Amino acid sequence: MKQIMLWFSWFVSYYVLVLNTIYAILILISLFGIVSYWKNKIKGRIVEIVSSDFAPPVSLLVPAYNEEATIAKSVKSFLQIEYPEYEVVVINDGSKDRTLDVLKSEFELYIVDRKFRKVLPTKDIKAIYYSKKYSNLIVIDKENGGKSDALNAGINVCTYPYVCSLDADSILERDSIAKVMQPFFDNPDEVVATTGIVRIVNGCKLDAFGNIQELHLPKSAIAKFQIIEYLRAFLGARKGLSMIGSLVIASGAFAAFNKNAIIKVGGFSHRTVGEDMEVVVKLRKNSYKEGGHGKVEFVPDPIVWTQCPESIKDLSKQRRRWQRGLCQVLFMHKDLLFNPRYRMLGLFAMPYQFVFELLGPFVEIMGYIFIPFAYFTHIINLEVALFFFAVEVLYGIVISILAVLLGEFSERKYEEWREFGLLVLFAILENFGYRQMTVLFRIIGTFEAILNKKGWAKPERKKL
Repeated sequence: MKQIMLWFSWFVSYYVLVLNTIYAILILISLFGIVSYWKNKIKGRIVEIVSSDFAPPVSLLVPAYNEEATIAKSVKSFLQIEYPEYEVVVINDGSKDRTLDVLKSEFELYIVDRKFRKVLPTKDIKAIYYSKKYSNLIVIDKENGGKSDALNAGINVCTYPYVCSLDADSILERDSIAKVMQPFFDNPDEVVATTGIVRIVNGCKLDAFGNIQELHLPKSAIAKFQIIEYLRAFLGARKGLSMIGSLVIASGAFAAFNKNAIIKVGGFSHRTVGEDMEVVVKLRKNSYKEGGHGKVEFVPDPIVWTQCPESIKDLSKQRRRWQRGLCQVLFMHKDLLFNPRYRMLGLFAMPYQFVFELLGPFVEIMGYIFIPFAYFTHIINLEVALFFFAVEVLYGIVISILAVLLGEFSERKYEEWREFGLLVLFAILENFGYRQMTVLFRIIGTFEAILNKKGWAKPERKKL
């Protein structure tokens, strides 16, 4: 028995070592990708797209449920972007607060009798509004059906061949759409989805039109920790996964798709709270079946800003929901796991999500509990315990600091040395309590998925 427990201790330690090494490799791959991006696709390339008559028109889809605190400023930022032809389609998904009233007042809405084809099934649409102030703003008022239902309603009503999903508490940079549409502009036959880096708006100062005026760290420690996570997840993992053809998540806060391709795979699914991941998996899967490449391109540039939770309660809701979505998508597409027919999607991308993102929290928590217990009961020696501490905590600190340094390559960075120093400090501190807390939330989320828990569990929004 003692030998089995010793082997298990080494297994947990080497598992964490492999996981963190993969993260480190992805960050290094990302670094090369980001340098290449800035060399080859710098501002002049974006200006070319913005001024081109051939830039594909796009519909921005904004699902909104109880968003009265943020909706006006967010929509204003969406209406200020620099792009040849686009429309903003806000879908009020049966809000119980004053979301629709705010939109009516702020944008002078009026009802129109607009005809559309219901190519995707959705809850009933009660009314469609146009704006007297902005000719490219459409507001859909519908019965509540959830985020995926709202997005499908937006696809039914919208005008243009490309769609971009956005959160109702997001703020766009002016050239965001040009950046995220660039891969479609360059390679429309191979790219099935594009996405970009999401940054945290908490603590930033906005002007009256929703533009970022001053970039500052949030006061909340919980929010500061999430800045580290977002830099690691987006600039590190997702850019790296994109470059090796293994990205299966296009953030629901900002992702662009070919509308007909979305319709062909049945739209956004109601069966999961991870609809953003599930639709990307479906698009890639279908592309491979049709002989395509199923590329998901990640744009490593700060292009959308979103609110993050500032309380442990709201953070728990968010992370549990994310984990439930991951579990649901993996179960819905279990036929992809280790399936060579789907190339990198089946042989690495989905197995990576299963082995490390789904099972990882359980292995980590066993390490935190079992290895100290095994050491103090003399089952393992100090060498094994220190090895686990080194690969779990010290290696984790190195990866977090690398992610912060990677953020310095972005166009939007914290200018003050004090704020940069704070980020480095929080990159260290997150490995002593915060990370373990989020691991616990993910475990709870997995059990909630097994128990088939329903509901979105939306965090509280604050006025921007």
